[in-house]
Amino acid sequence: MCCNIAPSRQLSTQFLRNVNFVTLAILYWALLIVLTFSSSIQEASKSSEDSRSANSTTIFALSESGSHTIRIARIL
Repeated sequence: MCCNIAPSRQLSTQFLRNVNFVTLAILYWALLIVLTFSSSIQEASKSSEDSRSANSTTIFALSESGSHTIRIARIL
């Protein structure tokens, strides 16, 4: 008299718990992968911007319409 639930109901409940656990595990790893790639992409774009600014000279020019920034690459 300990169990009022039919065995098939118990199996389906256990199956749903397993499915929920697997789904959460997949979502966790997907989030971890996305965060890892987004941080590495940000670092790559930052280092790319740093190298671009190191290899170029920035000239600020004022005109009637406002300020314009012109970058001239250094020729080695």
